[in-house]
Amino acid sequence: MFKVIFIGLFFLFFSFQALAEKKMSLTLSESIGRALDANDEIKMKDEDVHTAEGRLAEIKSLLYPTIQMTTLAIPIYKEIGDALTSVDDKNEWGAWLKSTTTIFQPLYGFRKEKYFKLAGEKGIEAEKEQRQMKKAEVIFDVKQYYYSAQAAYDAMKQLDETEEKLQGVIKRVDELLKMESGEVRKQDAYKLKALHQELKQKKEFVIKGSKLAAAAVAFKAGISSETEFDIQDKNLKKEDFVLKSLEFYQNLAMENRPEMKALKAGITARHALIDGERTNRLPLFFLGGLVDLADTPNDIRPRQGSPYAYDPYNSSNVGLGLGFRWNLDVWKVNAKIKSLKAEYYKLVHQKDFAEKGIPLEVKKAYLEYKEALANIGHASEQLSHSKKWFLQSAVAWGFGVGDTREVLESVIFKGLSDKNYFEAMLNHNIAIGALSKATGTELLSHLKY
Repeated sequence: MFKVIFIGLFFLFFSFQALAEKKMSLTLSESIGRALDANDEIKMKDEDVHTAEGRLAEIKSLLYPTIQMTTLAIPIYKEIGDALTSVDDKNEWGAWLKSTTTIFQPLYGFRKEKYFKLAGEKGIEAEKEQRQMKKAEVIFDVKQYYYSAQAAYDAMKQLDETEEKLQGVIKRVDELLKMESGEVRKQDAYKLKALHQELKQKKEFVIKGSKLAAAAVAFKAGISSETEFDIQDKNLKKEDFVLKSLEFYQNLAMENRPEMKALKAGITARHALIDGERTNRLPLFFLGGLVDLADTPNDIRPRQGSPYAYDPYNSSNVGLGLGFRWNLDVWKVNAKIKSLKAEYYKLVHQKDFAEKGIPLEVKKAYLEYKEALANIGHASEQLSHSKKWFLQSAVAWGFGVGDTREVLESVIFKGLSDKNYFEAMLNHNIAIGALSKATGTELLSHLKY
C-alpha cells in the first residue's frame, strides 16, 4: 500500500513540475540575467573570444620545439657490390626503411615572440570588450520590451475603466431614447457607440502590443516558444533615479564604454603586430637537431664498410647544433607592414571618432532623460485634469444635466491623456536604460543580473 502511494506522489510531483515548465514569469532583473546566459548573439561573441584565445595559444606554441619526422618503407630490388662494381637481381626484393627527424628550437628572434604574444593578448581583450558591447545591446533591448509590456498592461486597465464609464453613458442614452424624453438625439447615441467601438479597437491594439512585447522578452531570454511566458511585474512604475551632471556621465562613458576599451586594445595589438613583422627582416637563431636513419637487409643492399662510401640505404646520422633562418624577401615583409599600418591607423581614426561621438551620444541620452522626466510632470497633470473632466461630465450626464458633446470630448481627451501619460512613463524608464548603455554602466542599483 505504501509503495502504491509513493509511486502516485512521485508521478504527481513530476506532473506539476512539467506543468510549471510550460509556464514562466520573470522579473526585469531575472529576464536580463537569463538573456545574458542564454542569448545566442552573446554566445556567438563567446566563440569569438575562444577563437582569439586559440590564436594566442598558437603564438605561444612557436616558442616550443618543432619536431618533424618522415618515415618511408620503400620496396627495392637486390643489388650487391661495392662503390666500384655491383650486380643487380630484380627477381629478389626487400624493404628500404628511411626515417628523418628534425628538431627546431627557437632561441632568439629579436623579441619577435614578445610582440606577437602581446598582439594575441590584446586581441583577446578586444574580443571580450566586443562581447560586452553585445551584452549592453541585449540588456537595453530587454528593458525596452519589458517596460513596453508593463505600459500595455497599465494602459489596458485605464481603457477598461473608461469603457465601463462609457457603457453607462450609452445605456442611459438608450433609456432616454426609448422614453422619447427629447433630452437626447439618435445622433448622440450613434456617436457614443461609434466611440465605444473605437475604444474596443484600441484595446485590441494594446492586447497585441503586450503579447508581442512579452514574446520579445522571451526571445531575448532564450525561452522556448512552447513555454507560456509573461512578465511578472505588470505595473509600470517610475524608476527611482537621481540625475547627476552631464560631465559626470561623459567621463563615466570614456572610462567604461566597451567600445573605447576594445579600440584601445585593438590599437595596441595592431602596433605589436607591426613591431613583430619588422623582426621578420632579421634572422631567427635556433638550436637544431637531426636524426637521419636508413636500413636495408644486408642481403639486398650490403652495408658499405667505409664511412666515405656513399650508402643511402644503410646509414645513421645524428647531429645537434646552432643555426639561423633568414627570410631575405624583405619586399614581402615591407608590403605586410604597410598593410598592418593601414589597419592600425584605421583603428586610431575610429578611436578619435569615438572620443568625439561618445560624449555627444551621452548628451543625447542625458537630454532625452530630462525631457522624459519633465513630460511625466506635464502628463500627470494632464491625466488628472482629464479624469476629473470625464468623471464630472459622465456623472452629470447620468443625472440628466450633462451635454452629450461634453461627454464625447472628455472621453476622447482622457484617451489622449492616458496615452501621453504611459508614453511619458515608458520613455522615462527607457531613457535611463539608454543612459546606462551610453555610459557603459548600470545606473539602476536595484537591477541585479
